[in-house]
Amino acid sequence: MKKITDGTPVRRDWAKHHKGDTWIVYGHTPVKQPRFINRTVNIDTGCVFGGVLTALRYPEMETIEVQSAMPFIEEKFRSFD
Repeated sequence: MKKITDGTPVRRDWAKHHKGDTWIVYGHTPVKQPRFINRTVNIDTGCVFGGVLTALRYPEMETIEVQSAMPFIEEKFRSFD
């Protein structure tokens, strides 16, 4: 597995290529806001790194968030451009 210079694995942005009809809810790649793209949603909003704990209400497709008590660590969050 390829690693970025800081030791974290390179993660492919597979969600932008998803074409299926089924919703996929996933995490393990912290983002600052839930990321909805092509019937996928990343709800890992980095609670352990000071972000928020996010839940998804289905079928409403609404998110609910609770602020973390942990200190915020900016470099742990991924941005997609």
